[in-house]
Amino acid sequence: MRRKIYSEKEFMKLVKKNAYQVFFFVSRVSMPLFFAAHPWIVTNEKGKMRRIEVLSYKNKKSGNYVWISEKEFSAPLPVFTGNDAKKYRYSRVIKLFEGSPAKEIISFLKDIDKKYPEKGRYVYFPGPNSNTFVKWVIHSLGLGVELPKNAYGERYMIN
Repeated sequence: MRRKIYSEKEFMKLVKKNAYQVFFFVSRVSMPLFFAAHPWIVTNEKGKMRRIEVLSYKNKKSGNYVWISEKEFSAPLPVFTGNDAKKYRYSRVIKLFEGSPAKEIISFLKDIDKKYPEKGRYVYFPGPNSNTFVKWVIHSLGLGVELPKNAYGERYMIN
């Protein structure tokens, strides 16, 4: 599934309240890195929504670069990234998992801020960065999701 999403309201039409779903999102990064991609993961665990991503600044709560935002079903998570969301007009869902596969991914993502080996480090290029994180999740679970060519850092090797 590759689908452009122009608003949170449009995204919520894809969400099934009593289901397990995992959405892999990507959008362009805001200035000055507008040529690069930023991916993140949104999970739906029967109405409990989580947005999971790595950002270029530390999360004061965890002390690392992994950010987890949680909301209930009635308060959708933002589907855009950065301050230039209106300028870039959309984010893309590059893959959607539902049912048992989604439940397995959600289980893996529990406490991901403690599991991710590069949680304490962020480098724009060559990585580790947000692309490295999402690619690590994909590779760890053998999901076969392809990030776009401008996902700089996806090839960064984690030891």
